[in-house]
Amino acid sequence: METRLRSGFEMDGRNCADGTRSAGIAPRRYAARGGPTEREFCVRIVKRDRKHLLRVGFLCDIFELGGQEQGCLEVLRRLNRRRFKPYLYTFRGGKLLREIQRLRIPILLGHTKRASDETWTERDRRRREKYHHELVAKLRKDRIDVCIVYAWREGVRAAQEAGVRAVVDELTALD
Repeated sequence: METRLRSGFEMDGRNCADGTRSAGIAPRRYAARGGPTEREFCVRIVKRDRKHLLRVGFLCDIFELGGQEQGCLEVLRRLNRRRFKPYLYTFRGGKLLREIQRLRIPILLGHTKRASDETWTERDRRRREKYHHELVAKLRKDRIDVCIVYAWREGVRAAQEAGVRAVVDELTALD
């Protein structure tokens, strides 16, 4: 990928010793002659446009207090935002959603029913089917590159239908 620097030189994509990208010309030699400095020749990879961030979708059935949900929250907190753009997709929210909102992570919530309500009705089943179609469409629209699914079989299926290239299933126990 060619990138134009302020000095007018184009980068050829070679790596500098400090982890930056080089213009492919010996920067120290040119700096000694009064030309562009090494800093002008090197552009940090992390300063790329936002469109080059890896989009990661985190899918879970319920985002309530629990072991997997806490683990997901920790990953979202520690994820390098210079390299990754996280999204959260959950069918039912819970107490942890406020933390996600504080992190300014986009959320797709499928149902307003409280996570603590364990009853299941025909209305809930229809809402689940509708959410599946919404989820597939949203994954496509957000152009998700990788999905991490937390113990939710329907989430894996939705990611595959959306054409997500990589799906990681964090399934620890089967029902």
